[in-house]
Amino acid sequence: MTTSDLTPTAPRLTTASQRTSPTPPERAEAIVSQPGQPADPDLDPDASAQSSGERIIRLGTRSSQLALTQSETVAEALRHIGLTVEIVPIHTQGDVNPASLKSLGGIGVFAAALRLALLAGDCDVAVHSFKDLPTAPVPGLTIGAVPPRADYADVLVCRDELDLASLPEGARVGTGSPRRAAALLALRPDLKIVDIRGNVGTRLGRVRGIDPEGAGDLDAVVLARAGLARLGSPWANAPALPALPAPAQGALAVEIRSDDEQLADALARLDDADTRACVMAERAVLEGLQAGCAAPVGAHATVVDSALALTARVLSLDGAREVELTSALSLDAFVDRANKESEVDSMHDSSERTADHVARQLGLDLAHALIDAGAREIADLSATKPLRSSHEPPARKDRSDSDTSGVTPPPSEVNIDSNRMRWGSDGPQLNVDREAKPLVGRTVFLPREINDHLTAALTDAGAHVHAHPLTRTVLRDMFHVKHALAQIERGSYSWIIITSVRTIKALAAAAAGEPYSDYPNYEPLRTVIQHAIASGTQFAALGRKTTEACERVGASPTVSVEKHATAEDLLAAFTSGPACQYNARALIPASALARPVLADGLANQGWIIDRVDAYTTEPLDSLPAHIGAGWKAGLFDAVVFTAGSNARAAVELLGVPAASTRVVTFGEPSAQAATDAGLHVNAIAPTQDAEGIITALQIALNDKE
Repeated sequence: MTTSDLTPTAPRLTTASQRTSPTPPERAEAIVSQPGQPADPDLDPDASAQSSGERIIRLGTRSSQLALTQSETVAEALRHIGLTVEIVPIHTQGDVNPASLKSLGGIGVFAAALRLALLAGDCDVAVHSFKDLPTAPVPGLTIGAVPPRADYADVLVCRDELDLASLPEGARVGTGSPRRAAALLALRPDLKIVDIRGNVGTRLGRVRGIDPEGAGDLDAVVLARAGLARLGSPWANAPALPALPAPAQGALAVEIRSDDEQLADALARLDDADTRACVMAERAVLEGLQAGCAAPVGAHATVVDSALALTARVLSLDGAREVELTSALSLDAFVDRANKESEVDSMHDSSERTADHVARQLGLDLAHALIDAGAREIADLSATKPLRSSHEPPARKDRSDSDTSGVTPPPSEVNIDSNRMRWGSDGPQLNVDREAKPLVGRTVFLPREINDHLTAALTDAGAHVHAHPLTRTVLRDMFHVKHALAQIERGSYSWIIITSVRTIKALAAAAAGEPYSDYPNYEPLRTVIQHAIASGTQFAALGRKTTEACERVGASPTVSVEKHATAEDLLAAFTSGPACQYNARALIPASALARPVLADGLANQGWIIDRVDAYTTEPLDSLPAHIGAGWKAGLFDAVVFTAGSNARAAVELLGVPAASTRVVTFGEPSAQAATDAGLHVNAIAPTQDAEGIITALQIALNDKE
């Protein structure tokens, strides 16, 4: 039974905190069910004033046809109450990548990009399919409205007007959901389940006879009736699959920033109390089970007979075993409990909706009962356990040992930290071909400029990269730097040792008499270097990018280390082989924060070393709000520190990240600085280049053993 099936006399869930809503729930239901109508001042006295306001509500949505359709429904409802709304499509990897949903990092891959856009202020409202939203709350965001729920059922679309009973033995049925796969196998263990992804049209096209241009390689697919209905598809009338739906299936979540009180007041008119209570209870089952998107869990709640009733079911992946329980709370008890908690919440200034809390507790209690009844013994609820790489029917205990048709062996165990459920990595990464796009579905914070070469490399590897510097570079000790430049021009040094790209930029700025810039005037420095080379001065460089920067100003290094670019490696190049020298004179211009390893090592070898602090880095005064919110909430799957100064600045500006965020560093020195700053380093790049960072990210994110 859906909310819209409830009779007018059925009690509605109304708490003390909701009774002042300017529009009762029945009114909100009418608004959402009649999209496209203009605002009517007679229905809403404030409509004209709202319409004439300057604010345009930007509604963010995924770019798929279904997401745009359901978002437009919410947009029309907002327009109906007098708001001006603009649809803002937000790109997500899940919309464009054809890989299995499991390989993309779980259902939350769709939510992460929308939520970051919301925190960043790129949109004011985000519309989600509620079932696709990770269960953990995000600081700074709140669910402003849950409109009345559409039909929650799964439907089985078959070829040739067949149904579940008449499908031939061994029929190929497509679904990307382990829950749907398990439900099908519980009813028809002979079926061959095919793991599929794609939009609704693509999935329907895989059923033979539906689309002449489709693949036509399946006998049937399982889809949500709500999505088909929202798209106006005639297949919305296909027979329902007799199984519990995914928690919150058929419902939408309208998310806003927590501090947007004006929009919260408007969205209260779209909120349906019954639907909200039902889906909050259902989702709490997932939360209580600590289940990800790969767990075969179904749940459905209804408001019926003066009670909030909740049923949940856990299946084994092969459908052979199940645990199903039901719990209920009378509406009177629900309202009394919510009102009591509302009084307590007001005393403690809690921002949590009390009705949401009561419904959530019902779901948590039922989840614990499922665990007590053996749910963990029949299904892989823990993300650290090995899960199957596809939904091919596994061997069942009631089959003979010789019957191994359709059996896919499980992959090797992958260690997945369940904390990554917070922002979007709800599912394990299994059976994934990541050679071309090893970081698909991952969200990485890179404390560097957006146009940095590492940003491009990580983006090419499939990651959502959010780049923003944490520090600024300023020139240091200009008297000594200019003196050193004069000595360089006179050919006073045997060697000039350059350890970073910033060193070249700092020297260029000093030579030009300008402040530090990422795009300095290099000509004065080129003139200095030409005179030095004419006098026999040689150059050495630490790292490939530093080598390229030296070449840009005409200082092609005689000695360079690139693949394993550490100060120790460069020192080794001077203590053995052709570059081994004694009693040479060298200038090492560098960061004031650089380690003295190279200078001390060469001095111990008898070199005369002039060390000059050419520049230093300082933490920025502030950062964009969405960076801080994403950091605290665990939005970022990983953060990459290419310098110790960035690690120190991160802790100073942002604090320690959420436990779900993996920390990757460029090398051992950066790792030590991060550790000293109080961070736990999960992986160190084996080489100091983009390839090394990508490898380290894969290790840190448990995508490589």
